[in-house]
Amino acid sequence: DFVHVARPFQRVAPRFLRDPHWLRPLVDDAVHQAAAVARALEGVCAGIPHESELVIGAPVPASDMQLDRGAVRSRARGLVVPIALSHMVDATWFPAITGDLEIAPIGPSRSELVLNARYQTPEMPDAPSQQVVHRVVETGVRAFLQRLAAALEDEPAGSAPSLDR
Repeated sequence: DFVHVARPFQRVAPRFLRDPHWLRPLVDDAVHQAAAVARALEGVCAGIPHESELVIGAPVPASDMQLDRGAVRSRARGLVVPIALSHMVDATWFPAITGDLEIAPIGPSRSELVLNARYQTPEMPDAPSQQVVHRVVETGVRAFLQRLAAALEDEPAGSAPSLDR
């Protein structure tokens, strides 16, 4: 998936060169949204009425998610940030995801974030269907990219170092 950021690459890229702890709340929010979709899809599959979809079950603790960031690589057209995301308790609904987050300029005032990632649907007796897992992963990835773009756009211009300096 991908998203555009209304900030120039020179302002966006330095964020990814620093400590990745700032990504944690974005991942947590995205996982909560994916968990809501998982509960909704489980409810629909079980015949629970549509109005109850988002209140099925207890919230999945995002603190059970492990986020690892690899060494940032520079490319001719931007940066590549290896990431891995896995659920430490229950991989049946949110399988481990590994991939690269690419940050690239789109003209002088915009950037693009592209997440090229892979996952494997767990083969367990109680695992949700591949369709359900795919929708949950897709929702989580999209939510993460949207939150990431919003965080980068909301950052005051003087608070992050620029690559121009």
